[in-house]
Amino acid sequence: MEAKHREFFEKVTLGTTYGSSREALRIRVNRSNVFEDSYEQIRTDDTSSFKQSPLNIAFEGEPASDLGGLTREWYTLLFEKIFDADYGLFKPCPGDPLRYQPNPASRLQPEHLHVFKFVGAIIGKAICDKHKLHVMFTLPFYKQILRHGVDQDDIKEVDPEFWQHLSWMLEHDARDLHLTFSTHSDQSLGGEVVDLKKDGRNIAVDNRNKRSYVKLMVQYKLEEEIREQIDAFRDGFESIIPHDLTRNFDAQDLQQLMFGNRCIDINYWESHTVYKDYTLYSSQIRWFWKAIKSFTDKERANVLRFATGSATLPSYCSNNEHEPLFSIYKSYADITHLPIAHTCYNQLQLPEYSSYEILVTKLRQAIADCDAFGFD
Repeated sequence: MEAKHREFFEKVTLGTTYGSSREALRIRVNRSNVFEDSYEQIRTDDTSSFKQSPLNIAFEGEPASDLGGLTREWYTLLFEKIFDADYGLFKPCPGDPLRYQPNPASRLQPEHLHVFKFVGAIIGKAICDKHKLHVMFTLPFYKQILRHGVDQDDIKEVDPEFWQHLSWMLEHDARDLHLTFSTHSDQSLGGEVVDLKKDGRNIAVDNRNKRSYVKLMVQYKLEEEIREQIDAFRDGFESIIPHDLTRNFDAQDLQQLMFGNRCIDINYWESHTVYKDYTLYSSQIRWFWKAIKSFTDKERANVLRFATGSATLPSYCSNNEHEPLFSIYKSYADITHLPIAHTCYNQLQLPEYSSYEILVTKLRQAIADCDAFGFD
């Protein structure tokens, strides 16, 4: 998988002008209105400038210059809004509340398809900028982004209880359920009768046609009910990442590209860390990795999010010495101070604490406000 991602980023680099003299695309937003301000400034009818240009984010009323950290913060705030239930774009699937899929009820918003195209473009751009999402999609949605088909097994992940109902019917007399080739739309959309095939509401499900019914019901739940949202998202996504770049990907490949490695490989993390004014043999560094190994998964994720802006490790690490996965610099501040992070550089500044116990206490205090979603 790492080889696929390495090849992907090499092609992305060739297909953009990153690192050249191209002027950065400046986006100015209000923190209380991040989603709306960004939506108004990023044109999805012509994403060439958005695709090709490095971003320069400015928050209204804040004089800080964007050296990378503000862009990461912007992505983080934007993703929180994208998956906010109040926006109604995505909803957690019943089988795994940490995985999201398009919400059929999004069509209650008049511009919902334009918004889905915007979201697809944002996520495509985030991938190119190596910024990870804090949530995962369902595997069937990853498949459909990649233009792959879905099958009956996919419904097990999205809604296991519904799949149990269908499985029971396949093993028993379907006539007892008094079903027809129809279903109902989402309750928020009125719960109207929807035919699964022509005149389906007048065709009874029996033991001869029940497998056809199951196939059509799965197709409706995973595809037809959210077809417009899927297509709009994919249009935006492919305006940034053409399909040719992901042609050899499967759903797991795309998930890791978007989300990173949910399982934090400490050895991988440690082997891709660089040090400044410390060495691998410094007591503070040995204590740091001892602490990481003793932490819970969520605490490790919080350390990563505190220092890098992402709670996961990337599936691919560049060999560019100017873009280390993680770095620990010695801080010459008094040891009563907490560690400091510079997310634009994936950097943790660690004071020269005098004991392991003090280092653990200070590190936990520093990450206390982080919330690495999905690592409970």
